[in-house]
Amino acid sequence: MHRKSTLWSAALAVSVSLALALPAFAQSQSTGSKPSSPSGAPPTEGASMPSSERVTKSMEDKAATEADRTLNQRVRQALSGDMTFATIIQKIHLDTANGEVTLHGSVVTDKQKADIAAKVQQVAGVKKVENQLQTASN
Repeated sequence: MHRKSTLWSAALAVSVSLALALPAFAQSQSTGSKPSSPSGAPPTEGASMPSSERVTKSMEDKAATEADRTLNQRVRQALSGDMTFATIIQKIHLDTANGEVTLHGSVVTDKQKADIAAKVQQVAGVKKVENQLQTASN
């Protein structure tokens, strides 16, 4: 009986060890083989990114000047500080030039579209808001 108990304990220990070690091994194998170009140079930007990351990359906020970049950060802070917009903020992109902010992206309702524009207009430094947000019904 004691031998059976020892055998079960050993099997359990091996199983737990494998369960803990395999995910780490699999992760090291997947991150260890980065694609590169035939010349050995790193791939061009976007070539090795999944398409969803390329879309996000191309939809990043844009700013004409350093002051506009700072303004974009303040607008993002204002929007992220309002829990009303928490679920949709990542779908909104800003294009700012000389304090004029153009909103791009998609929202669920016309009320969200109007509320976001109003919130952005309240941010210090915003001279004008061009609301190009699309609603799900459009």
